[in-house]
Amino acid sequence: MTIENLLIIYDTDFKKRNWLDWIISHSMFSPPIHRYSGRAEILSDHFIFRGFDKQKDENVEIVLYRHLITQLYLGYDKIYSRFQVRSSFFWQPIRIQYQNGSQEKPEYIYLISNYNHFSTSNKELFEALKIWLS
Repeated sequence: MTIENLLIIYDTDFKKRNWLDWIISHSMFSPPIHRYSGRAEILSDHFIFRGFDKQKDENVEIVLYRHLITQLYLGYDKIYSRFQVRSSFFWQPIRIQYQNGSQEKPEYIYLISNYNHFSTSNKELFEALKIWLS
């Protein structure tokens, strides 16, 4: 399965945000907060994202292995809250919790699929990810 027009941000990226970032994410035609934009594929044993890192101004590849994913969640939380985005009543981010190597604490990555100012295809992607993980 291929996911076009995917936006991604890590939980650690929220700590680097300032008030200007918040204002920009609430302006009329801005997409939701994100660091990466691109496309992803769901393969049999891993999720692979290829896109652009706007913070480092370079192309990136992010791989999440299915066996390291420990939780899938659709909705806002204390990190990616409704306060962070405009039009938050029309869509919700997908949060993936996973173990990254030898680190004890899990990491979190947030996905927004096919954002178009008032909606996303996150519900469909969430259902596809649930089936893939089962």
